Amino acid sequence: MRRADIVASIIEALKPLNIPIYEWRVTPAEFSELPIIVVRDKDDNVEEEASGSEKHSLKVEVEYTTAKKDLSVSDVREVIASILNSLKTKHEKTPIADYTSIKNIEIDFEHHEVIVGRGMIEIEITYYTEKWGI
Repeated sequence: MRRADIVASIIEALKPLNIPIYEWRVTPAEFSELPIIVVRDKDDNVEEEASGSEKHSLKVEVEYTTAKKDLSVSDVREVIASILNSLKTKHEKTPIADYTSIKNIEIDFEHHEVIVGRGMIEIEITYYTEKWGI
């Protein structure tokens, strides 16, 4: 199953950051659990190729969430850059898939008892399977 292998490869690439990583975490994190990274394989657009294979355009979100009293945008940008560098390094050594591109990067903040910052990276991964493959 290529899709599961791709997500596992992304998670493996992020492990050197020493930030807890979750695949599809569905419960909100407590402030004490932050920082965390959540990886979600959300959307897979599939097109049938003339050869009978299928072309997948898989959208994957890598979300970084942290919280501190004095959190700054620079703090979040630095981790986003580290995440991108980890993915780039992994892809250069062993490509994650046939083609990988960054589609979107978002940063946002919320104010609670501490400042909560999020960085969201959306990447699109193109790969091929036999007909009816995932």
